[in-house]
Amino acid sequence: MKRTLVYMPLVVGLIVSSVCLAQSVPQLINYQGRLTNSTGQPLDGVNVNLTFAFYSAETGGTLYLSVLQPNVAVTKGIYNVLIGSGTITPGAESTLAAVFQNHADVWMGVQVNSDLEMTPRVLISSSPYAMQVDKVNSAASADTATTADTALSVDTQWLKDLDADGDGHFKPISANTPNDDCNDFDASIYTGAVDICGDGIDQSCFNGDCHPFASLVPTASPTKVMTANNLLYVIEGSVGLEIFSLSTSGSLSPVGSYDTAGEANDVYVSGNYAYVADYGMGLTIVDVSDPAAPSLAGSYDTPGLARGVFASGNYAYVADSGSGLQIIDVTSKTSPTLAGNYPTTLARGVFVSGNYAYVADDTAGLRIIDVTTPSAPAQVGIYNTPNVARRVQVVDSYAYVADSASGLQIINVATPSSPVLAGSYNTPGSAFAVEVLNSYAFVADDTGGLQVINVTVPASPVLAATYASPNARGVDYLFPYAYLADYAAGLQVVFIQTPP
Repeated sequence: MKRTLVYMPLVVGLIVSSVCLAQSVPQLINYQGRLTNSTGQPLDGVNVNLTFAFYSAETGGTLYLSVLQPNVAVTKGIYNVLIGSGTITPGAESTLAAVFQNHADVWMGVQVNSDLEMTPRVLISSSPYAMQVDKVNSAASADTATTADTALSVDTQWLKDLDADGDGHFKPISANTPNDDCNDFDASIYTGAVDICGDGIDQSCFNGDCHPFASLVPTASPTKVMTANNLLYVIEGSVGLEIFSLSTSGSLSPVGSYDTAGEANDVYVSGNYAYVADYGMGLTIVDVSDPAAPSLAGSYDTPGLARGVFASGNYAYVADSGSGLQIIDVTSKTSPTLAGNYPTTLARGVFVSGNYAYVADDTAGLRIIDVTTPSAPAQVGIYNTPNVARRVQVVDSYAYVADSASGLQIINVATPSSPVLAGSYNTPGSAFAVEVLNSYAFVADDTGGLQVINVTVPASPVLAATYASPNARGVDYLFPYAYLADYAAGLQVVFIQTPP
């Protein structure tokens, strides 16, 4: 049977709380994953042979060793295994401990039975083993909150998978053993600790904040995503527009696609139409009334390079790099016409709220343009962000700007003529896009992956969660999933259980 999905969390942090230790690095790795069949249904009541291979690189590279774990039970799609307890086939190293002792970063691949190794491999950093190694060695088995707290007195990340209630279960991996040991809101386990999606700590926890759920969907360098009409619309550059159906399980199924004439950069869906910022070809309007067979409705060739788009009422607002804000009358989808324009530096993104268009204008920062009269737009305010403003979303009286190397900038726009900085959060990567829902800002942060930032207090935004991804460029959120467009890794679905 073809396996199309593997749920592969990084579980380095789990070792300290649920694996017997004898050295400063593990002899065994407690690993949990998820398997489905080709239709996306979880495997249940079956046993499989799993081979875990450790490499020096994400593709190719040196094989350090492999471990065959035979006859692993899969229940409701979930399996749990102690890697290293099976048959080890040496490569460049002969023991699992040697792999982590001698190499800073290790990539792990998984093979099910005789199938090909699943992709992508997962990066496992060995750095956590350097923390408190003297105290780790003092514990023969750290399996309760009391024991582990003694062994790791400063650990605020690893203690979320402990057996706090003493029932013998570290994680609620089956329906007949429910518990909330992994819930970081449990006061006995460090209230409010930051969850790092994909690090192997939170992902199968009852009421855990976030974890990678549906893995990635192979796509060709996606850069933008938008959910609408219970569908996911994905922009993929030269491939154009792809449409996927959503499901409560988190799995995605391809529905249809449309290859635009240009290099698709952004999409905004309103009703039965998808408005695509098609770079050198301007605005492309795609009829998506039949998602399985999207078709061209009309187009308008803007003078610059269309990089961002927003639709409201009878108008499409295009961030047209090199020519500024272009306002297109789309009353007739087949024959759109220019209503008005306002020149700016290098417009990248646009968001319309009320009578104002908020333009992310590259090094010029955030421009606020009055579009009450589309034929005569006028700038009323500007805020020069510290870096390159790429995307913007406005919620209530705040504009949230993805400002590349300066991360998230939160601008108070209650008075459009006098925008002022309310707060900021310097993300580790380069902020490409932002999606705000209630008290959380989801930032596609390029090499910083997905950054989930609590913006309840705009003056003091704080990190709520992260998910590692190599080149995150676009994000949208529809409870309980964040849909992440990663230019290098494809389309990813991240489960965030606690509603924002």
